[in-house]
Amino acid sequence: ADDGDGNVTTSTSFVPIEGIYGVYDLPCSGPHAVLITESEEAYTSPLTPRSSREDNDDDDAEGQAVANHRRPLLELRRVKSLEIVPLRDHHRRRHDRPSTSSVLTEGHDEEQLAEEARQLRLLRNSFKEHDFYFIVPRNGW
Repeated sequence: ADDGDGNVTTSTSFVPIEGIYGVYDLPCSGPHAVLITESEEAYTSPLTPRSSREDNDDDDAEGQAVANHRRPLLELRRVKSLEIVPLRDHHRRRHDRPSTSSVLTEGHDEEQLAEEARQLRLLRNSFKEHDFYFIVPRNGW
């Protein structure tokens, strides 16, 4: 989650999302989902014009609901916060990745953890350097 200073953090708890930015396969720690957890309106186009079908359906309840809930043609949102979530649990990651030795030494574990932290830091830093946008689907979130 974003800590207010534009920092992206990792988490393994439940996270309400607005979208999925992508999935990244990091060499040491495996696949991570990058989730859009907060966004803000960047641009909204004018509402869609009423169709002749909507005009004809205004007499029934469903037609009235459609007419009253017209949506813009385009809703562009700027991403404010991303969350990086590992797609494997910590225990599985360790044993699924190939090792040069059948027995992991403590030094190797420490090196792997340091490399994993470096990879996540590089990924987070790359997200901080750019603004990301997405379009809301016409049928809702």
